[in-house]
Amino acid sequence: MTFRDASGAPIHYNSGALPGTNALFSPRFGFNYDVGGRHTTQIRGGTGIFTGRPAYVWISNQVGNTGVLTGFIQADTTFNYPFNPNPDAYKPATVTGAPASSFQLALTDPNFKFPQLWRTNIAIDQQLPWGLTGTAEYLT
Repeated sequence: MTFRDASGAPIHYNSGALPGTNALFSPRFGFNYDVGGRHTTQIRGGTGIFTGRPAYVWISNQVGNTGVLTGFIQADTTFNYPFNPNPDAYKPATVTGAPASSFQLALTDPNFKFPQLWRTNIAIDQQLPWGLTGTAEYLT
């Protein structure tokens, strides 16, 4: 399909071309340090790039919303609508054969990558009486 951008130049889109494979790199680093070696106070933290669960619906919408409208008829009895190989026989009486005034189109950038997020944290854990542990954390 060809559309025009804001300057009037043609832009070509293909709803049949799904995005290519883009490998995601998610390095992570973490540490845990036992202060004094007595297992009562520890400092821990880490940093890394995380990718959430991919939203595959974004890709599947491209397959379902190609710009070609679809419709259906629900009938309680098939005797009211016998099969006819001519598609024009199924057009409602209000359809004139003119193209639809609007349609839905879902496209995905060919270089699309799933979102990634850089997270960092640092914390200190302190053993408290009665088997409790107190924690102070900083998260980004």
